[in-house]
Amino acid sequence: GAQSIFGPVGATAGAPREFQLSGAWPNPSRAGVTIGFEVAKRADVSISLLDIAGREVRLLASGERAPGRYTLTWDGRDDRGAVPAGVYFVRYTVPGRSYVSRVAIVR
Repeated sequence: GAQSIFGPVGATAGAPREFQLSGAWPNPSRAGVTIGFEVAKRADVSISLLDIAGREVRLLASGERAPGRYTLTWDGRDDRGAVPAGVYFVRYTVPGRSYVSRVAIVR
């Protein structure tokens, strides 16, 4: 038989090189979504959900974050309960820049 030898394999997972907002999933969703974002350097970040008119529906995260990759979950609710079906926007704000992703809620 043939013999295969594999030496040690190493990998380094460093901090992200840039700020980034991943798309929300699942999308469309019946209830809630998971949102991924990356922080390139220590910074104050804010993530909020906006309705189609640009009004803030819910603040999901706010404050200083260390470099890294993060996920958070929005349950599809605002302060009064489940939001109506429609298009919403995830806004990720870092100093000097904003990122936006669209999510659809279906009922």
